[in-house]
Amino acid sequence: MASGHAPLRRPRWVAALAFLCACALATAPVDGQDLATKVFKLTSRIAPKSLAYDTLHDKYFTHKGKLSDKNGFLSVLSPTGEVIKEDFGMCDEENRGLEVVGDLLYVNGANKVCVYNTDSFETLPSIGEGQLDGAALTGIAHDPKANLLWVAGANMIARIDLSQSPPKVVKTTGLFTKSKLHPNGIAVDPKNGDLLVTNSEGGADEGASVHSCIVAPLGTVVCAPVEATARLGEAGDVLIGPDGAAYFMLADTNTGNPKVHRLSVKRNALSELPLEDSEQVCGLGYDSSRGVLLLPTCGENTFFTADPATAGFTPMAQENQRALGGAAGLSRPKARALWELREGEQPRFLMEGPAAAPETAPMAAPLVLGS
Repeated sequence: MASGHAPLRRPRWVAALAFLCACALATAPVDGQDLATKVFKLTSRIAPKSLAYDTLHDKYFTHKGKLSDKNGFLSVLSPTGEVIKEDFGMCDEENRGLEVVGDLLYVNGANKVCVYNTDSFETLPSIGEGQLDGAALTGIAHDPKANLLWVAGANMIARIDLSQSPPKVVKTTGLFTKSKLHPNGIAVDPKNGDLLVTNSEGGADEGASVHSCIVAPLGTVVCAPVEATARLGEAGDVLIGPDGAAYFMLADTNTGNPKVHRLSVKRNALSELPLEDSEQVCGLGYDSSRGVLLLPTCGENTFFTADPATAGFTPMAQENQRALGGAAGLSRPKARALWELREGEQPRFLMEGPAAAPETAPMAAPLVLGS
């Protein structure tokens, strides 16, 4: 029997609330992550192995990993995991570092830095081809005050003056013969232009995992090991957060998987981000608008965000740091280079001989790099 009453209508606020809830579910992190650490699943098979934040357009640039169909190609993501643009370019097979400066994306290659427009995705003339032969570039970072682009590679550090046209490359080589620093990742302290450089071979007999470098006005760079990172193992990507603390990737000597570590503002205390072993993080970036670390997981086609203030970094006691580096007189597995781990393969290990120095051995003398 038909009713004579008008059909009931939901108040407008109920409809609005339903719409907001639907939007929240569409962009919420998966796997029930808490607010401090979230994981986002990508809408296309990217298997990201790097992430760089574009502040002008609020988007992430990434390299595709081996588990995708086009390893090394560049793509663009939204902060919630939507794929905005796929396969717009590729530097070369050695793609590793990414840095966004204004409306330009700089991408490390084997012996050059590729350049792209972040709005049109147009390929622009590369930097350093012929000047960076054999560099096998890994780390890249921008000094906003001096407008310098710093790159690190096979036993070298170079700076690129972006204020000149074309940009001028100044290279420093021969680090292998001068020091136990094998540059991998690089970060610039925005306050003073000083550098933090990670060591790709920072094992028990290879000095420290992180070196602090002071840049003098005439271009001379003086590097010294950070004692808190002595004999920890090989380190990769590194960045300096807004609080002054440093965040860097360190290869776990048991599994070979990179893990995220925090080095205190005074550079004298370490802590570790507690992620499950299955969550293989392949790179490290920072979203300055949201204040979160960006952690691509190339084996899972996802990326994490972690709020450094609330993510629960676990302090590492001094004895734990020594155990991580290995005791004197014992052999220790040497993990593969971190950039190789980004390719989604199982880590292989090589056995080193007995550690060359006891825990009380003095650190290496400061390294002075000419201009």
